[in-house]
Amino acid sequence: SSAEALPTAATSGASPAVEALLIAVSSHLHERVRGGVGGGQWLRRWAGCSTRHVSMLCWGFARAMPRHQSTRKVLRDALEQAEELSDQGGLKAQEHANILWAWAEGLDAWAPSERPTKILKRLILMLCSPNLKLLEDSALAMVMSCGALAKLHRVVETASQQFIEKWFERTSRRCIQARVLSQLKSSEIIALLRAMTATKVLHA
Repeated sequence: SSAEALPTAATSGASPAVEALLIAVSSHLHERVRGGVGGGQWLRRWAGCSTRHVSMLCWGFARAMPRHQSTRKVLRDALEQAEELSDQGGLKAQEHANILWAWAEGLDAWAPSERPTKILKRLILMLCSPNLKLLEDSALAMVMSCGALAKLHRVVETASQQFIEKWFERTSRRCIQARVLSQLKSSEIIALLRAMTATKVLHA
């Protein structure tokens, strides 16, 4: 895992009670406890979280207090857990969308100098990999993932941008083959086209 530190800004729009609870949750999950086979490993409490838990925690923290250092810690730790879980069996489409949305929401709130470049690269490599299995495909989740990736495309380095563009090309083919467009409202189709235009896919 990357040793790159995340920024430490502590701005939050949550109420004091909610903020205190979320800080406690992020610290609890970040702790290392004995686990694994025979209890011989020191693992973060995240090790007990499923992909559904990971995606919901990312979404919840980014929604409640995107600028807070605890959210950044959660996103980093969640990425490590998601990397392990995706190798074991893939992600559901909605989980994929939730994690991407959380990162895009967080980056909107962070100054350019605060963006964790190496961690972002890992995020894109995992979630845009052609080998990643997306389970329980959902047209609406795909639109959500596209919108988040369009935001991330603006701020990541060139190699990651190209990885995102390849993902969009595969996704556009999937839209046609799986008749995804017939499942979407006109406003959702427009959002999908805007995301693809933003990532240059429609200019190819």
